[in-house]
Amino acid sequence: MKSLQALPSRAVPACLALAFVLGAAACSDEPDETHGVNSDDGGGIGGTGLPIGGTGGTPPIIVQGGTGATAGGNAGSGGAMIVTTLPPDFTPSNNGGYKLGEPVDPSMPNPPMNAGGCNNLLTGIVRDFRGLPDGHPNFQMDIDQYGVYPGMVTDLLGSNQKPVFSGTVTTEVATNATDFDQWYLTTDGVNQPYFLTVFLEPGANGIFTFHSDSFFPLDGAGWNDTNGEHNFFFTFELHTTFQYRGGETFTFIGDDDVWVFINQRLAVDIGGVHGQTTASVNLDNEASRLGITAGQTYALDMFHAERHTSESNFRIDTSLSFNCSVFVPDVPR
Repeated sequence: MKSLQALPSRAVPACLALAFVLGAAACSDEPDETHGVNSDDGGGIGGTGLPIGGTGGTPPIIVQGGTGATAGGNAGSGGAMIVTTLPPDFTPSNNGGYKLGEPVDPSMPNPPMNAGGCNNLLTGIVRDFRGLPDGHPNFQMDIDQYGVYPGMVTDLLGSNQKPVFSGTVTTEVATNATDFDQWYLTTDGVNQPYFLTVFLEPGANGIFTFHSDSFFPLDGAGWNDTNGEHNFFFTFELHTTFQYRGGETFTFIGDDDVWVFINQRLAVDIGGVHGQTTASVNLDNEASRLGITAGQTYALDMFHAERHTSESNFRIDTSLSFNCSVFVPDVPR
């Protein structure tokens, strides 16, 4: 069915010299609706290593700051840098590459993501699930209607910085809110979390690309319940910040579900089990709806799910200049 078209290691790569915030996070004294991040200094917060807080009871998050230009990279905004070549030990992809890191210890309230990197080298969390009949009911489920289902999640990010299941579509694409929440919450016996660092390859016209037409970062890891040659059934969440300068775009091409939130507002919405699908956001065109202003720094939160055989395609093309990875504590709403 996937062929049908529908609408990290904790060791720092040798080419990087990074300063990280470790230990407990602290809430900002002046949190706002941008995860407590808002800067008009032209550089954002990429090099500060500041602990920052969320809004209205949201959990604290940690920005992992860069140290500025170093060997192997060029100076970027906010002390970030551009990594120009694939770091050692990364798995090469069509464009860019990735590196699966150590398992995440869920008992750690703020586990450090020491491969966080900056700008075009970002670390998130990938969680492995079992497929049916013995695993999670939303993975390899018997779906009658394949395709894109907009509106699976609400337009605003949840109070725990995770997507909120809307309940407007259920049997076609998911079962219920409780099952959906497990996609991005580490749950004993249900999923196994790992760090995953992705390298976005710099290209022409200021576009950074990560592209894999065989995206299986958990082969040989997790439950390792292969279907054919690969370990399907996983989710990936990535949290970062960027300074909005004007003219930026973000495009995702792939399968299955993908949601991208900018400033906690839904910017890309391609939920459902489907073949390769393209969705883009032009930040200038959506600035009013997203509540963003040039010169300010905002959060970008991306959530992906690979829920069904037989393909796994994942591509990001963006002109955004990211700061560093952000850790969001894994807590329920």
